[in-house]
Amino acid sequence: IEFEKYMIPFFERVLEIEKERGKPLTASEFIYELGKYMDEKLGKEKEKSVIYWAYKRNVPIFCPAITDGSIGDMLYFFKEERGDRELIIDIANDIVKLNNLAVTAKETASIILGGSLPKHAIINANLFRGGTDYAIYVTTAIPWDGSLSGAPPSEGVSWGKIRAKADYVEIWADATLVFPLLVWKVMKE
Repeated sequence: IEFEKYMIPFFERVLEIEKERGKPLTASEFIYELGKYMDEKLGKEKEKSVIYWAYKRNVPIFCPAITDGSIGDMLYFFKEERGDRELIIDIANDIVKLNNLAVTAKETASIILGGSLPKHAIINANLFRGGTDYAIYVTTAIPWDGSLSGAPPSEGVSWGKIRAKADYVEIWADATLVFPLLVWKVMKE
C-alpha cells in the first residue's frame, strides 16, 4: 500500500511529462525520472538508492523488463483504475540507446545481476562491438540447466559478447546480498 501511495503520484507525473513531450518515456528515462522524484520527495533515505545515485550522476539504468514485478502491478492498477491508455513506457528505443552506447564506447563494463532478459540485453548490446571489456556476473543460476541465466562468462566469450581478453568474474551468490556490498565498497573508495 505504501509503494502504491508513492508510485501513483509518480505515474501521474510521468503521464504529464509524456503529454508535454508528445511521446512516451523510455524505461531508462522513466527510471531517471524516478530518481529525480526521489530527490524531491525523500529525505536521507534516498541516498540508499542506486536509482537516486544514477540520477544524480546522470548514469542511465536500462531495464527492458520494467513491468515485471511491483512496478508492473502498480502500472496495471493505475491504468485500469483510470481507464488510461495514454501512459506508455517505450522499451524499443532503449534497446537502440543501449546498443548505440555499447557500439560507440571506448570500453564497456557489464554488471549482470541475476540473468534472463536483463543479462541478455546488456551482453547482446556488447556483441555489436566485439564484446564487453569487463564483466561481473552475480547469479545463483547454474550452468548445467542450459539457461542463459546460468551461462558462465565463457559462454559470453564464445559468442563475442565478452572480449576474449576481457577481465571478468562470476560470483555465485544472491545479487540482493552481494550487489549492495559491491556498491558500498565502490562508494567508500
